[in-house]
Amino acid sequence: MDIYDKDKFIEYLSKVRKYLRIREVEFDDNTTVNQVFTQIAKNVKEEIDSKSLSHFTVLKYLEKLRTLHLSQNESLSDLIQKLKPIKEDKIEPSKKYLINDFKNNTGIIEIDYVYDIKVLKDVKEKLDEELYKSVKEQPFINYKKLYAVKDQLVDDKKESEDEENKKGSKRDNLIRHLFKIQHTLLYYENKNFSEFFRIIKKNGIRINSIEEKIKLKEAIEKLLKNRTTTIGEVIDRADELGIVIKNDKSLNEFIKSSEYIYTRVREVSYQEFINLYNYLEGFTPYSTQHKTKGSEYDNVLIVLDNGNWPKYNFKYLFENTKDKEEIIERTQKLFYVCCTRAKENLAVYYLAPSEKVLETAKKWFGVSIIDLDKL
Repeated sequence: MDIYDKDKFIEYLSKVRKYLRIREVEFDDNTTVNQVFTQIAKNVKEEIDSKSLSHFTVLKYLEKLRTLHLSQNESLSDLIQKLKPIKEDKIEPSKKYLINDFKNNTGIIEIDYVYDIKVLKDVKEKLDEELYKSVKEQPFINYKKLYAVKDQLVDDKKESEDEENKKGSKRDNLIRHLFKIQHTLLYYENKNFSEFFRIIKKNGIRINSIEEKIKLKEAIEKLLKNRTTTIGEVIDRADELGIVIKNDKSLNEFIKSSEYIYTRVREVSYQEFINLYNYLEGFTPYSTQHKTKGSEYDNVLIVLDNGNWPKYNFKYLFENTKDKEEIIERTQKLFYVCCTRAKENLAVYYLAPSEKVLETAKKWFGVSIIDLDKL
């Protein structure tokens, strides 16, 4: 997950792509990653300095324009009020016409920077070179289209091992390749030898002696149980054993387009993938709240705990906290998904609720509140 959802180089690449798009900048095919990042950081700094963007938020920039265009002070004040609330330094799409109307009426073309400020802010600081030193001197064009999202890793989760895979899975070809390997290894581990030997025979491997069977058994057990074995080692060994051949068109296409991800994933412990495989194949009793959508259970217990989620907050939801509309909306949708999984009985647990939380709970559920400490 650190690679697919939190890799800083991939994250910075997406920000750079946005900048290149809005500024219509192109680089020669031989320009290195480091040269691109360095030049963009320089360009952004020059933009910030020349356009008085030192405070660097949409609201503060609009306030700055008021001091630069005193004759339009009143119009700008009115515009600011109409644009609020400004979320995450973005203008709501439905309000963009206000910016265009203001520009046409006043001729203040610098107003267009309110569209660009978040992009500029995101690439303001050059990425720590330590994070991308392995690719910094390579051509930027090789990484221009590189991206990763967590659905490529965790999509198509089964709620039980008997459930069928859904159509249209978003898993990428590297994860699909690893699934093929683990599927085949489990045929052997579960003593489904007819299916296992059918697969390796199809791949041109034949076992002709007891000694060869013993060596194969030892090799497979090492792949399944050695916690120090890396994913890269398993991919290579599975190819050698004829379990899943490496010279696969879809895998080769993935390596060509996403070599950075492939290289990083190869260094991960194969036990990490086994854990992922067991979770996604429904061999564990666990599921995320998001993944329960569409499922139904007779009895549901929802435990409301905010943890460290920056995008969800149950306290904000139940207390209807002001200026947190976006977080409240996301949390409300998630809470609705959880509540509507119950067919017969639903219980919601909230640790140390405030009076406001209790008031909202009574309003929503219309039932008496049980204080577990007094039972």
